Amino acid sequence: MKAIIYFGLFLILFASCTKDKVAEPIVCDSDVSYSAEIQPLLQMNCAVVGCHDAAALSGGYDWSSLSVVQANSVKMLNAMKHNPGVIPMPFMSTQLADSLISKFECWVVQGSLNN
Repeated sequence: MKAIIYFGLFLILFASCTKDKVAEPIVCDSDVSYSAEIQPLLQMNCAVVGCHDAAALSGGYDWSSLSVVQANSVKMLNAMKHNPGVIPMPFMSTQLADSLISKFECWVVQGSLNN
């Protein structure tokens, strides 16, 4: 009887084990330009009046400033992806399109350059 109980517990424990998902590596087909691609993305979706513009209220971030964006690019990417541990952005809204997030991620992976 004990053997059956132990075997049952073993099966439950074994069946409940799962492998952690491994993130797909990001593939960037071309260099991403800050001035041509990232800055417009931020101006249209983040650095808008009342959110992350130059007049950002209550100590918020100003995503219209390249130096601030560069210094916080990984945190921004995590927020865009709605990853745990950060406030998802856009705030109280759905995620940006995957294509925009991928473009931003490529820019980050490429070194967050001022290009």
